[in-house]
Amino acid sequence: MLITISNETTRNITFEGKLTYTTKVHNSQKVRTLAGAGYTFNNGVYRVVNISVIKMNKSDIPILENILLNGVLDIETEVGDNFYRVAFVGDTLDYQDENENEVSLNLQFEGNILNNIRY
Repeated sequence: MLITISNETTRNITFEGKLTYTTKVHNSQKVRTLAGAGYTFNNGVYRVVNISVIKMNKSDIPILENILLNGVLDIETEVGDNFYRVAFVGDTLDYQDENENEVSLNLQFEGNILNNIRY
């Protein structure tokens, strides 16, 4: 599927890839009492978005890095999956050569991480 990553200050980039996401509930814990076991929740929910870039032109590497390192991102796909105000949380960009002109890589983003940041 075609995936587009964009931010507010630079142009967007589109590439072919696969998108998966996970909704995580944080601060949940199992509590054991004399009456039995129960669960407590802080109701904190955030989404982790994983993108596997299948093929991207090597000439687009500087554009991708500029977009990822420039702040608040939006992710859109051709099938209507939209994720707004996400942040890139990966610590490395590991490019694997697919051929002389294309590379593949994995990217990880999180939602709700930018909600408390004021600009």
